Amino acid sequence: MKKILIKRSENKSLILLKVLSLFRDRDIIHSLQEVSEYMKAYEKDDQIIVDCKMSEFTTTIKELEEENVNYEIL
Repeated sequence: MKKILIKRSENKSLILLKVLSLFRDRDIIHSLQEVSEYMKAYEKDDQIIVDCKMSEFTTTIKELEEENVNYEIL
């Protein structure tokens, strides 16, 4: 499993809900409750870390790049 870090400081114009919907579409985030928890963490910590299955990793990274999301792989 890979971890993807998204920081607010590197994504000033980012609409987080749109990014989280990418993770939800890939079944990495499974519920609206999880989306809410990630949004709260982003507000509190100015970043989120999402665990991504290896089987979804390449496609997810491609989609993040298409949306111009700056991220780090942990």
